[in-house]
Amino acid sequence: MRMAVSGVLVTCSPADLTQTTDLVDSRSWASVHYCEPDGRMIITIEAEDTDQSMERLEEIQRLPKVTLAEMIAYCCEDESHAPLDESGLRTAKALDQKDLESTGRTG
Repeated sequence: MRMAVSGVLVTCSPADLTQTTDLVDSRSWASVHYCEPDGRMIITIEAEDTDQSMERLEEIQRLPKVTLAEMIAYCCEDESHAPLDESGLRTAKALDQKDLESTGRTG
């Protein structure tokens, strides 16, 4: 099974923070992890691959009141091939710019 996780910086006006976090959290594949009173938040997006990650990012960018949504971290790994860490959990390799360029997408 493949799994992709993206870290995204999202901004909105401070007055719209509650509404925007509710809209993000209403998606089963997105979670708000941190908010600042000035309207900045860090969210994660879960997807099956790079294309789905980009589609979901674009959906967040189109939400009402969102002024910015930029991917700041991305990791995609075939879970069955990910190495085990010391505790027996699978770990994923973070992709760098070269990996993104090989998919035809650049950040």
